[in-house]
Amino acid sequence: NDRVIGCARYLLHPNHVGFDELGLSRTEVATDALTGPPLRRVIGTDLERARRDDLSYVEVGGWTVASDWRRTTAALDILAGSFALGELWGGCLGVCTATFRNGSAQMIRRFSGSMSEISYGPFAVYFDPHYDCPMELLRFDSQPAERYAKFVADAKARLLQVQPVRRDAMPVSLPLPLVA
Repeated sequence: NDRVIGCARYLLHPNHVGFDELGLSRTEVATDALTGPPLRRVIGTDLERARRDDLSYVEVGGWTVASDWRRTTAALDILAGSFALGELWGGCLGVCTATFRNGSAQMIRRFSGSMSEISYGPFAVYFDPHYDCPMELLRFDSQPAERYAKFVADAKARLLQVQPVRRDAMPVSLPLPLVA
């Protein structure tokens, strides 16, 4: 019925992006004297891996689903779509933010498998005043846990059937080319 029921924020960067160019660099957790330096080291290590493996770097978050669509597959579809985009664009590594409020951090951890946790450092869980709730930083790798691979494959197939719209309203095709 032309109603938006959910969304996600997906910021795609070339792997030569610097920490200071990331949206994450402007958050309280990144600018704090205690949590900022170790966070910078962790993200720096992931950026080195992205460069070495020729992967794009992403910042993913803002997953939300309308309250009347919770307890349906809508949240899983949005999450699978995030992984599918990463695969369509040749693979990516990055960071995602997730709230505890509606269980998204737990769902992302399960979907991502064991490598998703950024568990070293005092910043893995922090309070975000913008969202007024605890947030968790998780590693985002476009390779999902094996048990969710079919969901990602289905999402990829659906994404290849849609017609994306750019800001300038020019029609485009997936996968969109990466701009270095």
